[in-house]
Amino acid sequence: MTLPSPPFLSAILLAEEESRAAVDRRSLRGAGIRHVRVVTSGCEVARFLAENIPNLEEVIVCPPRMADMDAKQFAVLIRSHPLLPHVPLVALTANSAGTEELLEAGFNAVLQRPFNTSELLKALQEAARRCRKAHAALAAWLRTQDRLPDHSRFDELLEACTPVDHGTLTAREACRRGMLLLRERKWNEALPLLQKAAVDIDTCGDACTALAALYKARGDQAKYAQSLRDSLRGYVDIQAWGKAGQVAACLARELPGENHPLLTELERAARQGKVFVAQELMEMLLPEHAENTPGVSLDAILDALNRGLAALPPERAADARETLELALLQNGSLTLAHALNSASESASVSAEPSASSGSSAGMSAYPEATLSSLTAASSAGAASGSPPISQNSAHDDAEEAPEDNSADTATDSPDEEKRVISTLPPTAPPPLKPSRLPYPLGEIVTVIRGTLRLYKASK
Repeated sequence: MTLPSPPFLSAILLAEEESRAAVDRRSLRGAGIRHVRVVTSGCEVARFLAENIPNLEEVIVCPPRMADMDAKQFAVLIRSHPLLPHVPLVALTANSAGTEELLEAGFNAVLQRPFNTSELLKALQEAARRCRKAHAALAAWLRTQDRLPDHSRFDELLEACTPVDHGTLTAREACRRGMLLLRERKWNEALPLLQKAAVDIDTCGDACTALAALYKARGDQAKYAQSLRDSLRGYVDIQAWGKAGQVAACLARELPGENHPLLTELERAARQGKVFVAQELMEMLLPEHAENTPGVSLDAILDALNRGLAALPPERAADARETLELALLQNGSLTLAHALNSASESASVSAEPSASSGSSAGMSAYPEATLSSLTAASSAGAASGSPPISQNSAHDDAEEAPEDNSADTATDSPDEEKRVISTLPPTAPPPLKPSRLPYPLGEIVTVIRGTLRLYKASK
């Protein structure tokens, strides 16, 4: 008896192992199909079909299991692509219990083992008939479209089914895959991917946030809190201030007894000399933003900053403080700038009494004869109704007056004394010490310090 010709010219035979495909390959060739290709990966076949949209000349024969998925997963994956509804799929099964389930998943025909050649041909013809109808419907639908259909669902399913090689994944790709697995509640598969992404500076914040959600779902509160802290640090390092504020608010709610997390980050930024990172953190901690940072006072902000700057060398800490003050002024944060200025001035006065402050320590640096002459001139000017002499003018007189001025001052008239004192030059500020930072950053810092000095003098 002559068998009818098969409806397909070639076939892709899937198998769990290539050695188990010998019997099925022989059956397909006995039915008249001369080109049979054996593949063990369903993902490989799906990716090939998506890149090379096939015609109706090749059939896919699928056993219950493959190396990376089962028959039902494979059918759902293929049918999720909008351009693959016509691909002929034939399932091989050991019993008829799951036949309806396989047909609903997307198979065109289901063939139960053991089968003969006529049963195989009948299943192939049924698959070809259904595929022709699907192909006609696809062509009619495509004529109504003005652009290619979206196949993102197919890409997501294919990615979820593809085995992951952790060694070749980038940190960003590992973070993305880990988040997808986290949405599917596959904790054990997502954990190594997120841990790989957490060590990279660009993905640390997002990966640690996902790890915090994972540990919270598992009930591990200690790792949950630590992952939130690492997430905040990661967002601060890449200056993602919006996300950093959200994580900090979450940490403040979850751990109300601890120090505010942004204060910890402010101290760390100051210790590392990151002036503009410290500026952003100080502005986020302002008392005006009490709804975001409850219970944080201006003194607590300055204390955290000073603890961090104390770890720097003195000259570098002074440069950082002046640069930070000027940056706050330029940004309109006058409250913080004035508080920082007051703190730095009080520290400098207590450490080095200024010669122009009028204190006894500053006056003692001048010769006793000069001081007595200035005192006499001041008292004579006061007796004649002239305005009092400022302390800075007294210091200038001390520098310009000759040594024998103390003997002549008492005999001069008050008007002459007033004229001499008024013509003395003002006190010149000491020159700025050059910054130790390399060029051109050192010159920029010196200009900033000079501008800051002018601002202080104008107040």
